[in-house]
Amino acid sequence: MEMRKYILLVSVWFISLNISAQDIAINRQINALKLDTTLIYAEATMKELKDAELNANALFNLKVSEWVEQTYKGDNIEFDISKIRQHRKELQMMRNNLYYRVFVYICKDSINVERPEPEVKEEKLMLNEEELEMVTLDSFYKIEPYIKLLESKGKLKAYGKFKNLPNNDLCYLFIYNKEGEIVAVMKHTADEVLNLKTLEQDIVTNYKNCGAIWFQLK
Repeated sequence: MEMRKYILLVSVWFISLNISAQDIAINRQINALKLDTTLIYAEATMKELKDAELNANALFNLKVSEWVEQTYKGDNIEFDISKIRQHRKELQMMRNNLYYRVFVYICKDSINVERPEPEVKEEKLMLNEEELEMVTLDSFYKIEPYIKLLESKGKLKAYGKFKNLPNNDLCYLFIYNKEGEIVAVMKHTADEVLNLKTLEQDIVTNYKNCGAIWFQLK
């Protein structure tokens, strides 16, 4: 009986010694990690392991978020802390056989942030006062009075039929169908043709069996 007690005590002693040796090694590892400036870490010591883990991870998440905010200050970024879980590491040890110590850390290089593509805002095309008046015309029979009005105001530079359309100079076109309805008002340049009614790129050949009158402003 005494021999059994002795063996049991020796076994417990060896187990305790082994645990203490492990804790000492982990403690040394933690102290070394704390000196590494490439890491972000947090730790907690509690009587219950789950409480130590909870507190250490809460503090860890806070520190990582603060580091991201300071490092990318002023940048438009998106950061999801849940995505770094696979990169974080954790160490556990006992202190005085009474408390659990949890140490959580991550390498800063493992923290990835996303920069969303900048939103490209389309520049809204604005019509000038004269162009706003052009798009109100709806009939072929209103074109001649409008041209004469421009001429009387000294704004008209030239006008004519489509076959005499200037190739490289800025001009405007009224496109009308057989019923005399103005179906498009275009701004024609050497580089593009803009439909002033739709504010989209257009081309005269889209309007088959239609006539066109062009004019230029001074």
